[in-house]
Amino acid sequence: SLQGGGGGGYTAPNASTIYVGQLDFATDERTLRDYFERYGEVESVKIIYDHDTRKSRGFAFVSFAEIAAAVEAAESTNLREIDGRQVRCNLATERPDPRGDRAMNGGPPKGVMEGGGGGRGGDGVRGG
Repeated sequence: SLQGGGGGGYTAPNASTIYVGQLDFATDERTLRDYFERYGEVESVKIIYDHDTRKSRGFAFVSFAEIAAAVEAAESTNLREIDGRQVRCNLATERPDPRGDRAMNGGPPKGVMEGGGGGRGGDGVRGG
């Protein structure tokens, strides 16, 4: 089951958040904070861990106080090395998922009705 997000409870990133992928599994949040503070004030660093094994899934989100810092960090860091691994880095989208294995985790797409239960007997039937 994919209930509860399974990603360690991170919130949806905002415009000043970057996605950092292809991280070494041993890279920790302190290493990322130290690396990215050269671009501006880092508000938070969140490495995503596997729900079952509690091991890093190899990607993280870094949130900056300023959007300009996030843009500079993403552009400057993409395809650079952190902890000996070439990482992918870009501005985070609303629900990034490079593996595509949790398509419905972020809720229904726009235009799809939430809830409902269909066929509940007689309610909603109009007499005429």
